[in-house]
Amino acid sequence: MIMLAGRLALADLAHERRLFVCFVFGLAAVLAPLLVLFGLKVGVIDALRRQLLDDPRTREIVSVGNRGFDRQWFDTMQARSEIAFVMPRTRSLAATIELSPSGSAAVLTVDLVATAAGDPLLGTVTAPADQNGIVLSRSAAERLGVAGGVRLDAVATRIIDGRREALRLAVQVGAVLAPEAYPRPAAFATLGLLEAVEDYRDNTAAGGGRLYAGFRLYARRLEQVGALSSELQRGDIEVRDHAEEIARVLLLDRNLSMILAIVAAIGGAGYVVSLGASLWAQVERKRRDLALLRLIGLTAAGLLCFPLVQALAVALAGSLLAALGFAVVALVVNGYFSAGLQAGDAVCRLGPMQILAAVGVTLLVALLAAGLAGRRAARVEPWEGLRDG
Repeated sequence: MIMLAGRLALADLAHERRLFVCFVFGLAAVLAPLLVLFGLKVGVIDALRRQLLDDPRTREIVSVGNRGFDRQWFDTMQARSEIAFVMPRTRSLAATIELSPSGSAAVLTVDLVATAAGDPLLGTVTAPADQNGIVLSRSAAERLGVAGGVRLDAVATRIIDGRREALRLAVQVGAVLAPEAYPRPAAFATLGLLEAVEDYRDNTAAGGGRLYAGFRLYARRLEQVGALSSELQRGDIEVRDHAEEIARVLLLDRNLSMILAIVAAIGGAGYVVSLGASLWAQVERKRRDLALLRLIGLTAAGLLCFPLVQALAVALAGSLLAALGFAVVALVVNGYFSAGLQAGDAVCRLGPMQILAAVGVTLLVALLAAGLAGRRAARVEPWEGLRDG
């Protein structure tokens, strides 16, 4: 009986196709602008998030000044789930080295930056395996005129009793970083190389109780940068980070979500009332027809399904029309702003799962709107058809 009621409900919509089309366009007129607004929100925020995530320094927290951090402190920090990577930093004055191509008079003083596997700054570049390997920043490689695979002379100098002495090493450039990874001339090397250079300049021997002057660490997620930075500052550790920039993007995300939710609630409520009232009027207008259906054997459950099936049909057709409208608008908007977009970015976009979620919510809302009309239809008695006949 329920299947029969469903077929009769669809046949009724086909018979009154003009009314059905009006319902469909009414729903599409409400849903399509909401999809466009949601698509703009997703596109803009995703682009901002991607720009932040593409720059690994956004999640970076760097200590300022020189303090003493022992190995246990670093082991404790690295074990924390919200920290993706942490690396000691030697004293700034000791963390430089002079590089020159073999046989060349050109000399460039660069920062020495400790690195290891998993360093976000390296990205897909392989970290140096030993003290004979380095990775150059793009600015350093360009000023030296070298590329990956080239051997360089590295020199660290010190002054002892008025005498200038030098530690000479031969290093090989394993790779060159992207320009945005590190703007200054720098050589990324193993922590062991930085320790050796610091010990040489301090004229001390390596020991098990070494203290490091600072650190750089990376939060696993953008949302964790602010909390980590605040925690470190509460421990009297002065740091430099991008927490404010991240907070602005996250605040924009929350504000846009709130505005979209308010607009969706107002538009959705209006359509629920409109569709519910229309379906209720349909039941009242066809009360005699529904009573005759009861008289020939259709159950109350079958009559309950009558407006529910019609509401689902309207919701599905309206959702498809709204999705088509969104696709057209998104194509126009993204084409208009294409000149200012990076590869893979879009000002207005929604993924398939987001579209399906919107359709699912629309179907649910349509069922809620048809609920009262369905209850009204289920209460129609068979004798009403005889009375009105």
